[in-house]
Amino acid sequence: MKRSVGLLLLTLTLAGCLGGPRKAPREIVAPLLDAAVAAEWPAADQQLIVVAPSASSLLDSRRVLSRPAPDRLAYLAGVSWPDNAPRLLQDAVIDTLQRSGRLRAVLRPGSGLRGEFVLNLDLVRFEADYSAGRASTGRVEFTATLVQLASGRALGSRRFACAQAADTRDAGAAATAISQALRTCVSELAGWSLAALAGSGGRSD
Repeated sequence: MKRSVGLLLLTLTLAGCLGGPRKAPREIVAPLLDAAVAAEWPAADQQLIVVAPSASSLLDSRRVLSRPAPDRLAYLAGVSWPDNAPRLLQDAVIDTLQRSGRLRAVLRPGSGLRGEFVLNLDLVRFEADYSAGRASTGRVEFTATLVQLASGRALGSRRFACAQAADTRDAGAAATAISQALRTCVSELAGWSLAALAGSGGRSD
């Protein structure tokens, strides 16, 4: 009996080692976070908390989402993000606002510092759209809401949607197009957020 069990374990081990061909590792595509900072953006003497965006389970992933048809979604093979899509959006927003130098501080939740305003984000699209039948279009879409913490009053809410055509149909080009659309949308969001904060009573240069 012991001999039979030992042979069975050896057989399973060899099957695992000598099984079918391994899948090729995914290429990690790291989106550039250097969204454009405009000279005309106003400054506001405020501390802003940027909350991790909410998103569907399909988007809350490191895999690159694609839309092969208007009513179909799938993940692209061979590529992935270094983090999930909501975190990439949060990182890009924080980086851009920090580089702008227009706010006293840009914070993450749990940083230990008290913010005066919070930026809530709802990620709707972060995908390569192939539904037109040609090279993909990178699409990023999200809703942003600015809220004053002390009063719970919303300063404003706006939907941002950006698109960038890919150079070719391959997965790497699709991910790059999404990254470029992300940079455009984040730059627009930063300008809008700073204008709303400056209008709330913060310092404006």
